[in-house]
Amino acid sequence: MFARTFAQYRTQALLFSLFLCIINTHASSDKSDSLSAGAAAHERSLGDKALMEGKLALALKHFDSAVKMNPLDHLNWYKRATAHIIEKKFDAALRDLAKVLEIKPDYHQALDKRAKIHTSQGRFQEAREDVQALLKNKNSASLRDTLNNLHLAEQSYEAAKTLLEQKNYQSARDHLNKAIDVASDCVQLLLMRAECHLKLGDRENALADTGKALKVDSKHMAALAMRGQAYYEMDELDMAQRHFREGLRLDPEHKVCKQAYRKIKQMENVAKAAQKEMDSKQYQEALESYEKGTKIDPNHVLFTGKMNLGRCQVLIKLKKYREAIEACSEVMNIPENIHDRQQRMQTLLSRAEALQGLEDWEEAVRDCERALNLQKDSHEAKEKLERAKQLLKKSKMKDYYKVLDVPKDADDRAIKKAYKKKALTMHPDKVCGGGQCKTKEESDLANRKFHEIAEAHEVLTDPEKRAKYDRGEDPINEQPQGNPGQGFPFGFGGGGGGNHHFTFHFG
Repeated sequence: MFARTFAQYRTQALLFSLFLCIINTHASSDKSDSLSAGAAAHERSLGDKALMEGKLALALKHFDSAVKMNPLDHLNWYKRATAHIIEKKFDAALRDLAKVLEIKPDYHQALDKRAKIHTSQGRFQEAREDVQALLKNKNSASLRDTLNNLHLAEQSYEAAKTLLEQKNYQSARDHLNKAIDVASDCVQLLLMRAECHLKLGDRENALADTGKALKVDSKHMAALAMRGQAYYEMDELDMAQRHFREGLRLDPEHKVCKQAYRKIKQMENVAKAAQKEMDSKQYQEALESYEKGTKIDPNHVLFTGKMNLGRCQVLIKLKKYREAIEACSEVMNIPENIHDRQQRMQTLLSRAEALQGLEDWEEAVRDCERALNLQKDSHEAKEKLERAKQLLKKSKMKDYYKVLDVPKDADDRAIKKAYKKKALTMHPDKVCGGGQCKTKEESDLANRKFHEIAEAHEVLTDPEKRAKYDRGEDPINEQPQGNPGQGFPFGFGGGGGGNHHFTFHFG
């Protein structure tokens, strides 16, 4: 009996000890949970402070800690979702908001935030469901307006899709503007509108929309390719290449990026080769390179314009002036609103030079005037306009080079040789000898022609006078009256033409 009593006592003692252990364990657990919740709340408050100071990365670090310390507190998830929204990481924010609503289904702030994310991203169905859930608890005019706006935005999106298929880009863009007013961060809508911008030639706005899309999703291939295309069409080839290269880094086999990247490399290589050949005066080779460049992408008007300007300048060096004018005129067909003003000015000045080669002096002056109007402070345009005016004035003077039948770049030796030949054959005594000049007019004409030969020789063999003449200045009337020079003066008469004195050099 005593043994049985002792056994019962021991069993009761063990049960009591176990009971005490359970109580202590629960107490310890409650204490630990309380400590974790307090630490999580502290981290959350630190995250709030960092967020107010604009320190987003630090805020996220604190909110991450809060979530790990107390994952059952909906506020920790909600705060982190808010930070994700600020950094435009909407998918992460949606995951956190879903967790908030799992823990606390009636937390309307989370529902409201999720509805706004769905709206901004163009997830119209999901947004409507969230707004309708909010309306069950709060029937407000604002929420009803939001629901109506979602419906209209979705209608605009559907209409834009149809219009794009019909290639009605202007109307499609109008509808997309309405949809994007509601769904401002929807990558699909932004890229659809960017496509419209490109088709309508509005490359600046295409860059704006693709840039916004890439802020939402930095690895979006279609956005990278379209942004690269916009830069390509603007002839900003370095920027275009950068975007196509990034696309190929993400997807080495991306067809659009690969083709565009290769085309730009080809453009760069041809342009470099042509410039190198031009600099080394390999004009025929440079012409071939520039012509090759015009064929790479004839639809790329700006790059093709550069190649045609190069062709024009090479053709001038080759003295093929008509072809040069045609090449420069092709460049001038580029719409002025997309054409670089400096390049347009250079094109006009180059065409003016080609026109001067064809002795179309007045048209050359007009092109120089147009060039100066484009850049009023251009020293080069001012100089070339002044030169063109001098050449126009000179064109109305005697052409001494033509009188002696010598080219404009003839040296002294060639001029003297031509002069000697002309003076011997055109001397009035020879022309009118043997009674060949029947009238006074015929005699006067022979005298004038001989006078022109002497005058041409006198001007073209005097460096100072020739320089004035080439500038379009009168080299004769500014000289003192009298015998212009020294040599072997002789007079001749004939038909009452009077006595004239000239200087002749036959040595």
